[in-house]
Amino acid sequence: MSTSSGDGLMVTRVRAELSQPRVSQMGEFITPNHLFFIRDHFVNRPALSDDEWRLHLTGAGVQDTAVSLAYLKSLPSKSLTVTLECAGNGGYGRGADRQQHHMRTMVGTAVWRGVPVAALFEDEIPPEVTEFVFRGYDGGEDPDEPVPIDCYTRSIPRAKVLDVDTLLVYQMNGEPLPREHGFPVRLIVPGWYGMDSVKWLRSIEARTTPLGHFYDDHKYRTQWTDAGLQAGRRVREMGVKSLVLSPSNGQRILLGDIPISGLAWAGRNDVTSVYISFDGGQSWQPTELGDEVRPYSWRAWSLTHKADEVGPLDFVVRAVDSAGRAQPMEALPARNYEANWVQRVRVFVVAGLEP
Repeated sequence: MSTSSGDGLMVTRVRAELSQPRVSQMGEFITPNHLFFIRDHFVNRPALSDDEWRLHLTGAGVQDTAVSLAYLKSLPSKSLTVTLECAGNGGYGRGADRQQHHMRTMVGTAVWRGVPVAALFEDEIPPEVTEFVFRGYDGGEDPDEPVPIDCYTRSIPRAKVLDVDTLLVYQMNGEPLPREHGFPVRLIVPGWYGMDSVKWLRSIEARTTPLGHFYDDHKYRTQWTDAGLQAGRRVREMGVKSLVLSPSNGQRILLGDIPISGLAWAGRNDVTSVYISFDGGQSWQPTELGDEVRPYSWRAWSLTHKADEVGPLDFVVRAVDSAGRAQPMEALPARNYEANWVQRVRVFVVAGLEP
């Protein structure tokens, strides 16, 4: 069961907090900090000061260095508007979490300011370096791991790390990063699911061989195993997806014009079309896309439908991106991550609304 936190988010899990906004709170293109979803991996959040925080650089061909926040802020910075989505947003989960599979609001868009990761490596990275390992200051117990985990860890391929848009960020929507979003510095990996944007960043290690660790090898994989861990390929790039903001499922609506609106996103690709079907997918009507288009960001869409008879009205929303990817029409069985199938909504058209 969901509860409300003091800032208005729905708290769907208290242990290692998992919180998300209501659909009714998601009308703005830029998500306010207090309404941005929260996904922690451990019970305790690091309490770090900006003066004491250090980012440790190490690994193959790298001179061991401890970077301060003041030094990081002295480097040329850039801002990017990036949509982040939890890899499990709308997935089925396990156990009690399966009851939350219909929730699709673990997603938000913010303006992030920081320094490209590549700027910290003054010397050329040796060609044999194939990946970088990012570690956070957070650690603790995971229900799928019998021993405590020293720190949250993600390995990211060289090309993505050294991309000029992969940032070490210290601002979110013009303010210092809130503690729940990684203060004082977090990683932002545009176009990839949120688990790669490591919060409370502690170290970056350049590696010539894979490290092998729990959150790469046993979590964020495409298939469940009998042991409850993951198998299959790693989950990384965001899929194309849409979210209906209005009307809400089950809503009673008057006869006549029904405005339908929402958001759609596609990771590193652009959203090029959003369609709505009122006959189960046999025919489709294009929606009007919002004028604001930014790389890595969602896009608003809308359509007005004229309802001329009372009764249930069903519709399906499907987004398409610049790579030709379209949302799957059917849910994938037991899919815990990358749940991007179409959203189906039923409203009830009535002749009049009771006072």
